[in-house]
Amino acid sequence: MSSDKYVLVDIRDIAEIAAKVLTEDGHISKIYTLTGSDAVCYEEIAKYLSDILNQSIYYNQVPQKEYYEILLERGTPSWRAYDLANIAGAYLEDSNKLVTNDIKNLLNRSALSVQVFLNDYQANFEGDI
Repeated sequence: MSSDKYVLVDIRDIAEIAAKVLTEDGHISKIYTLTGSDAVCYEEIAKYLSDILNQSIYYNQVPQKEYYEILLERGTPSWRAYDLANIAGAYLEDSNKLVTNDIKNLLNRSALSVQVFLNDYQANFEGDI
């Protein structure tokens, strides 16, 4: 299993927090570090998808350069292919595993997990994968 783990944030948490800090007092000059509830690797996400879709899903790690070339072959604009192929490099060594309580403190509940996101959007993942 890959050791690359990421603390993914559900867009619904971001939206709820954005609405809160833009409409309530007390957030001026504050800095919040929004993170998911735990760090997960892509193999774990594939396992979660396998469980909810009742089929085998595998994560196949591809080197950046190869992934970039695949994206270009499939018609992805070069600027976007570069971004997608190099996105993991945007994370500092250990910052991708940092879990904060900012979402819990702001929303009085835990951050939505990757499993919750995948379950809630299961229909979007069904079909040809």
